[in-house]
Amino acid sequence: MGNRSLLYSLWQLIWRPGYFISDYINGKRQVSFPPVKMLVLMGVASVLMDKLLLAAPTTPSPQQPASTSTLARNTSSSKSPVKAPLF
Repeated sequence: MGNRSLLYSLWQLIWRPGYFISDYINGKRQVSFPPVKMLVLMGVASVLMDKLLLAAPTTPSPQQPASTSTLARNTSSSKSPVKAPLF
């Protein structure tokens, strides 16, 4: 039958992990993708996805500095107790 694809092996690991792993341990390795290659490929894919898709923008957003009068007003205001949220 030859080597199966990476997608077949991942599908089997998701939907039939016990059968897939026991077949591999019992010597039926010709139907699965090599596990070390799978580990390396999945690691590289996850790093690339993290860097390309989930990365925050690298340009800083412009912020206006707070004026000293605003800071003074915020620190001198009446101190009311802060209620903790009830969960």
